[in-house]
Amino acid sequence: MNKRLDPRISSSRMRLENPYAHMEEIAECWEAANYQNPYRFVTSDEKSVSAKKSHSFESIEAQAKELQRAIWKKRTDLGLSQNVHPIDVLDPQLAAELLGFEFTLHPSLGWMVNGRRRVSVAGLIDQSNRSIQIATDADPRVMRFTAAHEIGHAILHPDQTGLHRDQPLDGVRQSRNRTELEADKFATYFLLPEKLLTEEFRSRFLGPFALNEQTAFALLSKPIYEVIEALPTRRHVARKLAGATYYNGRHFVSLSESFGVSIEAMAIRLEELKLVIE
Repeated sequence: MNKRLDPRISSSRMRLENPYAHMEEIAECWEAANYQNPYRFVTSDEKSVSAKKSHSFESIEAQAKELQRAIWKKRTDLGLSQNVHPIDVLDPQLAAELLGFEFTLHPSLGWMVNGRRRVSVAGLIDQSNRSIQIATDADPRVMRFTAAHEIGHAILHPDQTGLHRDQPLDGVRQSRNRTELEADKFATYFLLPEKLLTEEFRSRFLGPFALNEQTAFALLSKPIYEVIEALPTRRHVARKLAGATYYNGRHFVSLSESFGVSIEAMAIRLEELKLVIE
């Protein structure tokens, strides 16, 4: 199937003054570093290395950025416009194509037992046959995160053989298993990169958001005491910002929809990046 994992509305997405600055910047870094092989993070020489050690979150984020650079550099070869918005590069299906994996969508991938629960399988990766399969019986935003998670396995754990299975993932509950946690973190860094998300957040909310009389009215058109009652914690505020389509008289596509992730996953990332402060 050729259906894309993209629940966003590209035509109505708000553009920055220079929406390509983020990818242009990292593309320049790519050229300056003189990488000869844009797929070096999956070469056979590194397979034995990844099998022997875990990955730090810093190195996982660096590899996610490197994959973004590679997709951006090859965007026209992958069927994207030269002037595509950088958010559209954050596509697990494009990543799979770039990495040489067959990517297919299926109505169902069967079931697995997790403890005492029977849950549907959301994604399968077969490293030896270089294939990734994603079930379509979940929310599109869950499908998107699951697909990015499997891309994480492809890059971080190329030594894995046979079939790898995962439950539906939305970026909220992270696995306790180190290998699965690393793939979760990769998906977060790939789908919600710090620089691009920060730019999109600032373009909507003008900067790191702190709740006060002015921002409360701009967000909900209500006095501060009513907003505090409705949004009592930082997580409540982060969720509201993640799904907001209006602020200070301006309408826009929400951050959650623009990046194709759940509101909760976006809220958690906004807190991580200190874009919502107390």
